[in-house]
Amino acid sequence: MLKIGIIGTGRMAGMHLPRILKTGKAEVTSAFDLNRDAVEKFTQDISARPYSDDIENYFNKEKPDAVWILTPPDAHTEAVRQAVEYDVPFFIEKPLALSDDGLEELAPKVEKMFHSVGYMMRYQDIATRAKELVADETIALAVAQYFFQVPMVASNRKKEKSGGQVREQLTHLIDLMRYLVGDVLDVYSRSSKGMFPEIPEFTCDDASASVLTFENGTVGNLACTYALSGPILQQHPPKLQLIMKKKLIEIVPGNYLKCMTDQEETLQEDSDLLYREDQAFIEGLLADDRSRIKSTFSDAMKTLSVSLAANRSMQSTVKEYTNQKR
Repeated sequence: MLKIGIIGTGRMAGMHLPRILKTGKAEVTSAFDLNRDAVEKFTQDISARPYSDDIENYFNKEKPDAVWILTPPDAHTEAVRQAVEYDVPFFIEKPLALSDDGLEELAPKVEKMFHSVGYMMRYQDIATRAKELVADETIALAVAQYFFQVPMVASNRKKEKSGGQVREQLTHLIDLMRYLVGDVLDVYSRSSKGMFPEIPEFTCDDASASVLTFENGTVGNLACTYALSGPILQQHPPKLQLIMKKKLIEIVPGNYLKCMTDQEETLQEDSDLLYREDQAFIEGLLADDRSRIKSTFSDAMKTLSVSLAANRSMQSTVKEYTNQKR
């Protein structure tokens, strides 16, 4: 039975906890959060030890078999540094960080450890099927959309805290694009703001649009917005479309894949993707089998670089290049 530590006891901790326990192969024995009240409330029902004073002290005293890093992104990097220092395997939620500062230095050390990044869309059956369907195809166009409402979570309303919708939400579809299409060469983005003056704490963009060029020549579009409301969103879920010669693949994550040619193939999805990624990490760690992990630190850095480039481009008049070696 693995002894698991939780770092960051907010909303995501509440989502991962039952799924970790559901595996039957791990128990949560400790948790760390700078908010003492939050960590005590989180641990009291599971008889886990709470820590809130210093994260290095937590690792030094607990030495868990693995940790789940579930803090806001601006606290991710320090938690990863401590996991590396104490050689503790870790699962970390996306996005990897608010910036790429320090990540290049950490990456070689992290890659020697057992770890996983929470890009759960890669664990879908429909993602596996899509990868099979595009394996021998030339993709002309990839289009992703993520329509949403002003976030309920306070930290996600502030772009300086969450990184905005491209980094916080659309990052899932950017990662799925990379998983199916390949790496991105350059990004050009524009955004609109000011639609919600009645919400002064809302500093994110109302909407943004981006044009991507992939290394293999595919072009792509990203479109996202916080301008809508719940009833509308039910009719317009996040989606990814891939256009090939006389073929269109449409993916609505967690719902379905449609492959449209002269005939149509539909594959439904009804999987608990959070559970799948937690299960893959726990069972992979117990078996020392890294092949079960679909998103690694170095690969997730590439997804992060696309969203960072998009945010920079929104403030610039020139393209932002994500692959500096090209």
